[in-house]
Amino acid sequence: MQYIFWALLLYLLYRFFTGFVWPVYKATTMVKKQFNSMKEQMNQMNSEAHVSGEKGKSPEKSRFDKSGDYIPFEEIKE
Repeated sequence: MQYIFWALLLYLLYRFFTGFVWPVYKATTMVKKQFNSMKEQMNQMNSEAHVSGEKGKSPEKSRFDKSGDYIPFEEIKE
């Protein structure tokens, strides 16, 4: 009778481990990998945008668009 109890207990532990613990572990590691890869992509995109933004700036370029109807003015403070 004691052998049946231990065999049943081991079977239930095996089922619990393979049915719950292992899939949860695999899912969490996969989600962590995906988050890390997305974070890496975002960092890469930000660094590329930062580099391309610095190259695209021109020092003699005006702050305002002179082709439209907008006339830039500065407010005079007294």
